[in-house]
Amino acid sequence: MSEETRQKSVLIIEDDINYGEMLAYALSHLKYDVHLAYSATGGLDIVRQKKLDIVLTDLNMPGMSGLEVAKRILKMYLDLPIVLITGTNDLSLVKQALEIGVSDYLVKPVSIEQLPVVIERNLQRIKSLKGPDAGAGCQGYLHLRPLPAGG
Repeated sequence: MSEETRQKSVLIIEDDINYGEMLAYALSHLKYDVHLAYSATGGLDIVRQKKLDIVLTDLNMPGMSGLEVAKRILKMYLDLPIVLITGTNDLSLVKQALEIGVSDYLVKPVSIEQLPVVIERNLQRIKSLKGPDAGAGCQGYLHLRPLPAGG
């Protein structure tokens, strides 16, 4: 299956079960291969196990913030696009997220029509940075080092 025709793999990390399931349901119907984690640590486990194209993570979660999740993912895979989902439009927070390598952000409530636009924009951005010969999923990422199991 070619890079152009395979389903894009999306990880959603959202501690609000109903909100996460709503996003997952919408993206599944838009023909994305969706993985859903209800915690930051669960999301990090999926990142280690699956070949992902993009991660959507909530900002405010118990135990570990979306910013910390992004930092940890970017230590493992430098060019895996991460979109932060936030309930606030705090520009200083957005600036901080972009500085650590988050590729985009969405403000809740997320528009279902906006989701595929943001996902595809970020996938195209990464594809243009990698060039035409890049592989699919995590196989094409710049793998820096494994994240220790304890964090």
